[in-house]
Amino acid sequence: MTKETYKKTAKHWLKVTAYNVLAFLGGRKVSVDFFLRHKFSVGLIIVMLVSYMGSKYLYLEDIEEMRKLSQKLEIAETKCVQAKTLYMNQIRESEMTRRVDSMKLNLKVQENPPFYVTY
Repeated sequence: MTKETYKKTAKHWLKVTAYNVLAFLGGRKVSVDFFLRHKFSVGLIIVMLVSYMGSKYLYLEDIEEMRKLSQKLEIAETKCVQAKTLYMNQIRESEMTRRVDSMKLNLKVQENPPFYVTY
């Protein structure tokens, strides 16, 4: 293919493409008759597009809800660990108090903080 024929082919292709785009936008290629002949197909395509958009919206809502529930679960797990730690500390303290009382050592929990002697 020579340069001249290539230029002619490219110009022809551009003209044909431009004509087809303008004809499509102007309503010459897709007219009311097209929609009347293919109303079932066009309706089905529209229903499918709307249902796709709806399902995508519901999917995004579910993802957001799962994210919120994951945060709540993380907070609940942290509170559970804190409660378990507090309970274990109380058990240790009460066990030590019971052992001291059973040995009759006459030791008690100090009510006041320790006193520091400064020089």
